[in-house]
Amino acid sequence: MNEYRLLNFVEGLFILIFGFAFLSGCAGFLQENMLETTLISVTPSGEKTDIVTQTPYFRETTNPTLAIEYAIETVTSLFSENGGCEIPCWWGFTPGETSWIELKKFIDSIASETWRDIVSRDITRFIYSFPFSEDYPYAGQNYYVQDELLILIETYPPLLEIGLAHLLQDFGEPTQVLIETQSRSREFSITYRVALYYPEKGILAQLGGEAEEEGENIKICPQERDIGFLMLWSPEREIELDELLGPEYGFGDSEGLMSLSVVSNWDEEIFHENFSNPETDSCIITPKFHWSP
Repeated sequence: MNEYRLLNFVEGLFILIFGFAFLSGCAGFLQENMLETTLISVTPSGEKTDIVTQTPYFRETTNPTLAIEYAIETVTSLFSENGGCEIPCWWGFTPGETSWIELKKFIDSIASETWRDIVSRDITRFIYSFPFSEDYPYAGQNYYVQDELLILIETYPPLLEIGLAHLLQDFGEPTQVLIETQSRSREFSITYRVALYYPEKGILAQLGGEAEEEGENIKICPQERDIGFLMLWSPEREIELDELLGPEYGFGDSEGLMSLSVVSNWDEEIFHENFSNPETDSCIITPKFHWSP
C-alpha cells in the first residue's frame, strides 16, 4: 500500500514538473513572439505618453507546392497584372466575397512564411511573406478574416504601377485626402505622405516621396509617384477612416496625418481636378507652421 502511494506521489510530481516546464515554454514562446503596438495617450494638460501593448502572434505551417522559381514567377505576374481584376479585388480574390478556405489554398502554395495574430474577438490577421526578387527578397501582404470570410487586404505592391492620376481617373474624387510632412529637413530631405480614402469603393491608398522647401511653405508634388500601400475591403462593410488608421490594422503611424483642407488652400475637389491629369505641374503648398520639425 505504501509502495502504491509512493508510486502515485512520484507520478504526480513528474506530471507537475512536466506541466510547469511546458507552461514555462509556452510563456517563453509568447514572450518571444509578441507584436508590440504603441498608443499615444494625451493627458488633460496636453502631455503625451506612450502606452505599449503586446499581442501574441503565431507562426503558421505552409506547404508550398510550387518550386521557388515558379513561385517567384507567379507572384511577379500577380503583382504586375493583379490577376486580371480591378481593386478592391486583389489577385482575383475579393474582400467580402472570397472564402478564407479558397484563398488560403492558393496563397499557401506560393508563400514562404505565414504568421497569425488575433486582431479582435472575431477577426484574425494572417501575415504572408512571398518570395519575389533580388530587389524585394520578400513581398508581404496581410489578410483579415472573420467567420471564414476574407474581409480586408493590406498590400505593398512593388510592381503594380498604379499612378496617382490612374487612381483618380478610375475612382474619382476621394471622400477625404490626408497629408503629412515636416517643417524642415530630416536626414537631408523633407518627406511627405498622402492618403486617399474611398469608403464607397473600399479603398485606402497611400503614396509618398520627397517634398521641397519654398520660403515659409512646403511644396508637395505627388503626381509622379505610384501608390505604395493599399487597404482593400468590401464597401458594404462601411469601415470608418479612424478605424482603418487605428492600431488594429497595419496602416502604421497616423498621428501626423492632417486633412488637406486644414493645412492648405486645397480641398478634395481641387486635388482631383489637378492630379487626375498626369501632365499637371500643380503642387500642394502647405505652410510650415502646421508641421513639426
